[in-house]
Amino acid sequence: MKKSIFISIFAMMALMSTSCSKDEQSKGISFTAACPKTKAVETTTTSLQNDGTFWWDGWCAGSYDFTSKTATWDSANTVWNTTEYWPDDYTKALDFWAYAPNAFGTITYASDHSTMSFNYAPASAGTNAAVDQKDLIVAYAANNTFNQAGHVDHRVPLVFNHALAAIRYKVGDITAYSTYAQRITSISFNDLAASGTCVAATDGTFAWTPSTAKASYTQAFGGAAITTGEVLNDRIDGAMLMIVPQTLTSANTMTLAWSLDGVAQTSRIKALNTASGITLEAGKIYTFTIGIDENQPIVFSVTVTDWVDEEITL
Repeated sequence: MKKSIFISIFAMMALMSTSCSKDEQSKGISFTAACPKTKAVETTTTSLQNDGTFWWDGWCAGSYDFTSKTATWDSANTVWNTTEYWPDDYTKALDFWAYAPNAFGTITYASDHSTMSFNYAPASAGTNAAVDQKDLIVAYAANNTFNQAGHVDHRVPLVFNHALAAIRYKVGDITAYSTYAQRITSISFNDLAASGTCVAATDGTFAWTPSTAKASYTQAFGGAAITTGEVLNDRIDGAMLMIVPQTLTSANTMTLAWSLDGVAQTSRIKALNTASGITLEAGKIYTFTIGIDENQPIVFSVTVTDWVDEEITL
């Protein structure tokens, strides 16, 4: 009897020890993240930390599948924590997909998790509600183990990439018309793809198929007097129009609401000079330079830059 009691107590202690190990932070799954600088249409979101969370899925061959999990920013410890744990066998490797915000709708993965597919439509498509749109970012990390070399404090490093294209507006040279008080109230970009389907690859690239359905998106800029070289998006904390990557043609137009010497002008629609087409790619910012003379606005040129990566955790 005493031997049986002793064995039972020993078994209980072993069980308690095993369950307690699951509470040790060192064995929980956590992440560091490099997030591209992002000022999408919601002007308060400048990095993942402002949003406070991202979503992730993870797999290990044959077991330990994690789906629709969240990682939460811990500012005190500069780490993205989860409530999930590494496999008890620390040699088992996990693959991770991560994304933010949780606005992708239905996500499907290839059987080997080599691609992530989803449908996307900017919020309130067709209602000129550019301020409701989100900047979509995606990351992938393969073959991660708990004790992997190079992982600081067992944290899995994630590098997020932009899935959408960004558009902003700049004032051209209006020096010749400086005697006029010219103001731009808003700009609408017309005949853009209203949605799209995307296949994200593990190398950080995105293959988009834009919808045939079209929509217009408007950004308001307050109507203050414009100056040569001014980036109008700076008036709204750098917020940019986020759209499905697509090819622009002369069918795409811009509608400007503007005023001259305090007199509101009829909004004018300008066709883009895109006879050869302009292909908007994911992760790039397209700046349209717009000038206004005493008669009408003119689209001068388009320049392209990449987002710059910013390490947001240490």
